[in-house]
Amino acid sequence: MLAAGASLEPRVVATALFFALGVESDVRRLRLPNWLTGGALALALAAHGFTGGLAGFGHALAAAAVALVLLLPSWRLGFLGAGDVKAAAALGAVWGSAAWLLTALVWSALIGGVLGLALLAVGGELGALLSRWQRSFVASLLARRWVWMPPAPGSLAARVIPFGAVLALGASATLAWGAPWA
Repeated sequence: MLAAGASLEPRVVATALFFALGVESDVRRLRLPNWLTGGALALALAAHGFTGGLAGFGHALAAAAVALVLLLPSWRLGFLGAGDVKAAAALGAVWGSAAWLLTALVWSALIGGVLGLALLAVGGELGALLSRWQRSFVASLLARRWVWMPPAPGSLAARVIPFGAVLALGASATLAWGAPWA
């Protein structure tokens, strides 16, 4: 079942194809290939330009730019890979809607956070995470600046969750339930 406004139109099919090709690579190699993200971005911009003229191209470009503006800082800090940022930009361009992209990013953040916490809980490291956060918070208050204490090397918290797969789940949730602010 798809949300209102998310019929089996080319954008939905393109999203499914994009993630069908990308998730396997992201889960196995923690990489989303440039040919996929760049190709999807270029095709989406061209398709929106062809079907919607300059306005359609502009909406697709704006949605891709929103992804870049929001996610580049996370890439710069090392929280996301460059492929993850490019995948979000491609998704925004495919959908041609910044509101739908924002909804997918909110869903992805929620799903990724719950998944990460669940993995830590199952692995018995949730207490270590909470203790590290508490020490970081107290140190930040005392230093009057942000102090982040990284996880121990080799711990579950130091491992990477393939965000491309999480973004696919967030996109699926958006297609299923819609974008409340769209």
